[in-house]
Amino acid sequence: SSAGMTNEMATIFVADQIEKVESGGGDESEDITVHEISLAEIDDWLKQSQQSGKLIDSRVYSGLYFLRRESDVHVG
Repeated sequence: SSAGMTNEMATIFVADQIEKVESGGGDESEDITVHEISLAEIDDWLKQSQQSGKLIDSRVYSGLYFLRRESDVHVG
């Protein structure tokens, strides 16, 4: 969809010191794959994913931009 064609809103949260307690992600009717990647490896993982033909949602890059801008996290 186009940014001008929807009223969709994305909210980005930062969470630390969390632990995954179950597999999956989201509602049982959704087909979601959860990827756990360290910040130290995220840039390489994204590059490899793109090179293998995967589409990366622009919100991933937006989230990383704001995380790095608002913190002392400068990895990659």
